[in-house]
Formats: sequence, structure tokens, C-alpha cells
Amino acid sequence: MRKMLLMCGIVLCLPLLAAAQDYPKAEVFTGYSYLRGNLDANFNGWNVSATGNVNKWFGLTGDFAGHYVEGFKLHTFTFGPKFTYRGNTRLNPYFQSLFGGAHFGNGGSNTGFAWVTGGGIDVKVNKNVAIRVIDVSYVLLHDNGANSSNGRLSTGVVWRFGDK
Repeated sequence: MRKMLLMCGIVLCLPLLAAAQDYPKAEVFTGYSYLRGNLDANFNGWNVSATGNVNKWFGLTGDFAGHYVEGFKLHTFTFGPKFTYRGNTRLNPYFQSLFGGAHFGNGGSNTGFAWVTGGGIDVKVNKNVAIRVIDVSYVLLHDNGANSSNGRLSTGVVWRFGDK
């Protein structure tokens, strides 16, 4: 009877083992970013994001970016959901829609609303590293009653943690 219960327990747990985590618990992206749009300038800068993956396809992301041109700086800090397709073991396309703030400065400074939405493709190098080939995002900035529509391109390295 004990052997039968043990076998039943193993058989019941096999699907859980088969569904073992095949996605990272967390991902940290660091890279270069380019911003262009209504601000009428070519901004160069950096982009950093961290994603905690709730399951194989859904995660929560915090995204931070800094863009600079001729003494003017723009920093964004946004948060929201990220949806990733992990059907292919090497290519992982994703979509995210993030909301938060933007801090503008060139002598004085202002803080307004920011919405960053878009997606990209990560190419898995190994279980700990992926290359973000491209991230294409629409960036809406709202400050003092005025909207600014901008495009952002980012590329860099994704550090993956907790992948089995």
C-alpha cells in the first residue's frame, strides 16, 4: 500500500516537474537608447529595466531611461505589465505598456507624465544572458498641458536570473 501511494504521489508530481520553470524569475536590461520626436532633437542616452516574471508570459517591469542633447536632459521612470512569447527557445518577442513620470531639465526642471508602450525581441545567448536586438517604443510625454509624441529605440544586454 505504501509503495502504491508513493507511486501515485510521483505520478501526480510529474506534471509539476515537467512544467519546471523554463523562464527566468527576473530579467535586468542595460543598454543604449535613442529618442526622437516632437522634441525636435536627436537624444542619445541609456535605458535600464528590471522585470519580475510572474509566469512564463507575464511580468511586471520598471523601466528607467536618461536621454541627453545640448545641455537638455530627459529622464523617464515608468512601470507596468510586460507580455513575452516564449514559444521559441531562442527568440523571445515581447510587448509592454508602462506608465509613470518624466523629469525634464535644462537649467530649471519639471516633472510630468510619461507613457512608454512598445515591444522588441530578445535573443537568448545562454540561460543567463540574452541580447535585446531591438526595442521600439512610443513615448508620450505630458507636461504643463502639452503632449509630446516621441519614438525610442534601445538595444543592449539582458541579464537573466533564476532560469533552469
